[in-house]
Amino acid sequence: MSVFDKPVVKRTLGERVARAEQAMRLLESPMLIEARDSAEHKILLAWRDGKTPEERERAWAARGSLDLLQRELKIIVQDGEHARVSMEREK
Repeated sequence: MSVFDKPVVKRTLGERVARAEQAMRLLESPMLIEARDSAEHKILLAWRDGKTPEERERAWAARGSLDLLQRELKIIVQDGEHARVSMEREK
């Protein structure tokens, strides 16, 4: 488990479910999907056309940041699903 996999803030089950719903709306948002695809395309062009190793490394790091954002949103959704199951068990 990396530092990126650990939750930063403790939240209630209800808060976790609400956050999951928000994250899912973002992941499914056509505007966000379009923006991410466009950014990824530009980053890959910058990597391909980079004149120096440093330019290519910066582009690759930017792509990693996009991936990290997507992964974080998916983690929030999964956490909310676990929280929802826990809430149902508590009933």
